[in-house]
Amino acid sequence: MSDFVREPGAPEPARSFEQSRALAKRLLKDCRSGDAAALERVRARLPQLAAMAPAAAADAVKLADVQHALAMEAGVANWAELKRAYEAAEPLAAQLRRFVGAWHHEDAATMRRVLETHPEVARASIHTACGACDEALVHAFLDRDPALATAPFAGTSWTPIVALAASPLFDTTPAHAAGSVAIARRLLDAGANANDSVPQPGSPHLQLSVLYFAARVGNTPLVRLLLERGAKPDDGESSYHAAERDHRGVLAALLEHGANFSPPHALWNNTVLYFLSGHREPNPMAATATRGAEWLLEHGTDPDVPSGASRETPLQRLADFGGPLAFVRALLAHGADPNLTRADGRTALDLAERSGNGAIAVLLHEHGARGSARPVDALLGACMRGDEAAARAVLAAHSGLLDALEDDDRRAPVRAAEYGKAPALRAFAALGFDLEVHGHGRSTPLHQAAWHGHVDAVRELLAAGVAVDPREDTYGSTPLAWAAHGSANCRSADDDYLAIVDLLLDAGAKREPSYNHWGEPPENLCSDAVGEHLRQRGFVPKG
Repeated sequence: MSDFVREPGAPEPARSFEQSRALAKRLLKDCRSGDAAALERVRARLPQLAAMAPAAAADAVKLADVQHALAMEAGVANWAELKRAYEAAEPLAAQLRRFVGAWHHEDAATMRRVLETHPEVARASIHTACGACDEALVHAFLDRDPALATAPFAGTSWTPIVALAASPLFDTTPAHAAGSVAIARRLLDAGANANDSVPQPGSPHLQLSVLYFAARVGNTPLVRLLLERGAKPDDGESSYHAAERDHRGVLAALLEHGANFSPPHALWNNTVLYFLSGHREPNPMAATATRGAEWLLEHGTDPDVPSGASRETPLQRLADFGGPLAFVRALLAHGADPNLTRADGRTALDLAERSGNGAIAVLLHEHGARGSARPVDALLGACMRGDEAAARAVLAAHSGLLDALEDDDRRAPVRAAEYGKAPALRAFAALGFDLEVHGHGRSTPLHQAAWHGHVDAVRELLAAGVAVDPREDTYGSTPLAWAAHGSANCRSADDDYLAIVDLLLDAGAKREPSYNHWGEPPENLCSDAVGEHLRQRGFVPKG
């Protein structure tokens, strides 16, 4: 490839990034088998391996090492730069697909990179010009054909104003920010609809408004213009996602134009605050959602409006899930009633104690919370804390309690596994709970622990003798397949997922049941490191 500056004598680079990925895997396999030429090729680029004896280097080499060596061979600093170099050399059609894909995922960095190397992408249509927030280019399109103001993007229902609202590039420079508003004004003057909407991906019966897209990316000036031109502030989406990302300027604009943040969503029957309370740490969105909730509370949003058939308040949900504590404090500071009950009669304190969330229980006590002191809640709370002695004391005081447990009570090990609470699983096992109990979609605790990358929880479940290859209903996959999928979609924690793969394979996990309903094997759904490890372990057939 002409973009690479190869050193004299270096091998010719692969013709595509996919070929480079395949080459890295083959080269790693050769290195680990002791192939002298392959080892020397990698060691020549990596001093830490060059300092080792060949046999030791063959044992120590990792996929990341080989990838780094191949990148250096091609004259770039690292694997990520190698990928970008290949991408930059691809034809216009591929650049356009990359730009549109990044646009749909709010990946501003990729969008900018495409435009830097292929500015002609913005000229492909009025929609890509809107995505680039290129005011002059959009004006040129409309000067030639004013009807383009409402024309759908090829193969979609996205009109130019939707394309503009969804673009994260508005904040690239002050000129882009001003341009996005000027473009919107021109589009609206030419007949675009401030209440235009498009089907939600995967749910065509649901509509996402122009205002939602602008609110989601945090384009406050555009949100204000849309509202001034008649966009409905209570569209059931904009306030939820602006608050989730703590876009306070957007929230202020919505409030100024009559938005009411307290009532539940007409379709989902949940409030904005309840939606925000569903983000649990360590999910990064938990922090912005908490700050967004604080703004809503400071501006009069009612914290006690219940949601769903369970009639659960945000405070009750947080008490059940376990935080964030800052969110709990904010609710209590703004008058949330800790003694309201859900449909099942439980208060926030009952839920905090039932889930073993001691820090929240302390906060609730400080604000005058009361509970019903149900024995089952004390039993489950002790188990969730990993306190077997306390759990046995509850059982000793209430004979027959285990036999009287309801289905939801018996599913407590599923939650313990999801949260990675290995001591809780040990306590549940000691008291005779079924550690193969089915949760949502008939997933087991082992599925949940594997997908979230909780090594100790997986180890605890296997030590308790649970079946290693149960298949759940939603995807038809085993815990090993869930671990593989989690390595690419749940957490960036390859070391944890590699350890879980080893634990499951050592416990006898088989290949045949791991295929999902669509016939996809685990190695097609995982991170590169986990896929390579599955091949090393012989889980993936040769060839």
